[in-house]
Amino acid sequence: MKRLTERMPKSTFDRIASSLNWSQDMLDAMRDLIVDGVAVGKVAKKYGKSSTNLCGARTRFFSRGTKVLAKDFMQHTNAELPADEQILKIFKEAILDLIQRGYSNKQVIEFLATQKVTATDETLRQFLESHEATKR
Repeated sequence: MKRLTERMPKSTFDRIASSLNWSQDMLDAMRDLIVDGVAVGKVAKKYGKSSTNLCGARTRFFSRGTKVLAKDFMQHTNAELPADEQILKIFKEAILDLIQRGYSNKQVIEFLATQKVTATDETLRQFLESHEATKR
């Protein structure tokens, strides 16, 4: 009987399972496979499902689980974005306003850091040069 090696803690499994609209029977089978590490053949026999069906469901569970965990992470963590032209355009008005009011590049970079944007002096300088006509 083939034993699947990829496992996860019960708490992680429960978080993912709660976001799925699967039958309780299938979730119980997945718990046996993923949390308890029971061999596919035994789980198939216990729940009256084919090994192929269980392996496919297991793959879908992990795939959807990855999305759920990523979504969870994103809700609780702000991304740190490397500053490039596109990211800085989002803050264009604020950046130009700060510069026009006499704030230094270093202070603008500090402001961007509060917005979880990592900018270098060179990146900011290039951005300001490309928007020089707008500043006037």
